Amino acid sequence: MPTKELNDRLQRLHEELADINVGIETDEPIDEATIEAMKQLMSDVGEIFERVEQAKHNEGESNVEHHALRDELDRFETQHPRATQFITQLADLLAMMGI
Repeated sequence: MPTKELNDRLQRLHEELADINVGIETDEPIDEATIEAMKQLMSDVGEIFERVEQAKHNEGESNVEHHALRDELDRFETQHPRATQFITQLADLLAMMGI
């Protein structure tokens, strides 16, 4: 889901929750079904938050791994320039052959 759409939906949810809060403050009785629905909503929001946090964590790990791999490749190219040239030429040849 695009970030703008997600932000718009979160804003609407925030407004709806504010309306609910006003109703609670006026001492209107809240039935068990409503309480259970609110508990489920809290649980769902918690799960979404955990998935977002996990995705951010995974993205960070991926970036670290990418940089480490790039560093190793740079080190290899520096230490073995002839091997790097051979591998590059081999890759080019295979590409010309359609492989």
